[in-house]
Amino acid sequence: LAQSMRLAAALLLLLRGSHALTATGPQPVVWSLAGSDSSAGAGVEADLRAFRCLGARGCAVVTALTAQSTTGVEAVLETPAAHVEATIAALEADLPPAAVKTGALGGAGAARAVAAFLRRAPPGCKVVVDPVVVSTSGRRLLDEAGEAVLVEEILPRADVVCPNAPEAEALLGLPPGSVASPADAAAAATALRARLGCGAVLLKGGHLAGPRAADVWADAAGTLWLAADRTPGLGAGGAHGTGCVLSAALAAALARGEAPRDAAVAAKAVCAAAVRRAAAHAADAPGAGPPPADVPATWPDADAAATFPSAGLGPPLQPFPRLDGPPMTLYALAATAARCAALWDAGVVDVQLRVKDAPPAAIEAEVAAAAEYALARPHARLWVNDFWEAAAGRAGCFGCHLGQEDLAALAPADAARLAASGLRLGVSTHCLAELAVAAALAPTYVALGPVFGTTSKRVPFAPRGLDRVAAWRRLVPADTPLVAIGGVGLDTAPAVVAAGADAVAVISALGGEEGEALRARVLRWRGVWGKLV
Repeated sequence: LAQSMRLAAALLLLLRGSHALTATGPQPVVWSLAGSDSSAGAGVEADLRAFRCLGARGCAVVTALTAQSTTGVEAVLETPAAHVEATIAALEADLPPAAVKTGALGGAGAARAVAAFLRRAPPGCKVVVDPVVVSTSGRRLLDEAGEAVLVEEILPRADVVCPNAPEAEALLGLPPGSVASPADAAAAATALRARLGCGAVLLKGGHLAGPRAADVWADAAGTLWLAADRTPGLGAGGAHGTGCVLSAALAAALARGEAPRDAAVAAKAVCAAAVRRAAAHAADAPGAGPPPADVPATWPDADAAATFPSAGLGPPLQPFPRLDGPPMTLYALAATAARCAALWDAGVVDVQLRVKDAPPAAIEAEVAAAAEYALARPHARLWVNDFWEAAAGRAGCFGCHLGQEDLAALAPADAARLAASGLRLGVSTHCLAELAVAAALAPTYVALGPVFGTTSKRVPFAPRGLDRVAAWRRLVPADTPLVAIGGVGLDTAPAVVAAGADAVAVISALGGEEGEALRARVLRWRGVWGKLV
């Protein structure tokens, strides 16, 4: 029965499509209001590829025609304002957007037509602005009158503005080269958001020095750095169209319903993947200039974990110890040391001691007792929730589990102590921004939840669903188990495992049974993985 359910669940996922983050719901429409690149490396051509990568239907409002090759822009022709207006009107009547991305606008006439549309855009339509004024090769792509329209009428309506360092300098009136360090970039992103009145700024850090390509996000909650390894093999010119890909992917992710910070993470990941793919084929790319950023057909794809960004400026920590011994499958949570012992005796290997609302002395006592029980059972692996200091250095404690709030509260010195403790680490995640935080830690396992509705814990996230499980399995490194938690029962566990979860964390699903009844239920759970004993 379990095998047939897993096959049915896998077939269901296959039929629903390969866009793991985007398979459910109607396909959103996203517009690119930008210039056309005759070499097809940037502009609307790159935008449409990025939209499709994230499962969105792309439409194009061509605001300028460029005569360019892989080596630079030779000429720019602004699309007549009347034609831009006619294109917008045609699309409005048939394909209204869930999000729009603006790029090179060509001139004041096209810019005014775009600004007029933004004033009447559909409710909830997200606006991402790539403030392109000058091309990388130095050709001006927007005249001064058009730049005034951009600054006064378009940028204040943006949900996200995505400048690079030179563009941020120009918008802030700073001398060229002023945004040179991470501190400069963070200050510029914050100042730019305040000056423009936009929702958020994602300042692209490709121009900044450093071993990693780091972009800084600034919103009302503060700043977030997203870093990915720089890709060798591209030369000084890098890949062509990366800024277009980043902003277009951000617009598509917003259209799919991702929260703004999560959309920024998705955009960074897609852009990093596109650069990596460009480097892999750089030697064979036609043209004398940089190869185009090569977005994958869908995202996340099988290689997505290799380019998923980490939160923060530095490289990920030295990975926490990998899992040794039997693989994680059934992962039981228990409120007392005695319940931990009962679960181990019933055949569970991985048990998490999750003590809530108890004084420190009581917590220490429960951890000590559970560790003693674990030492007496060679197969037992004890994970301690939250209270890693009580577990560190204590024989019998195998690892600890930390939620995002606990991670945020860790001082750098405490994080170093935890990394040096020898404990394995499990981390809770609910969204892409939290997964970027986890990526910076390189934990032993990553948990995703709630997969379904649950009453065990109140969290400000809707059920993640099977699509999100499948996406996480592609985004989490292969040597890092993925643990699904939240509302998973014996009836739904086969589908969750088929979607990509290595393990399932359970609380109430094991019930209050004791003795033989508990052992029988554990055997049924182990049968989900074909491990009946």
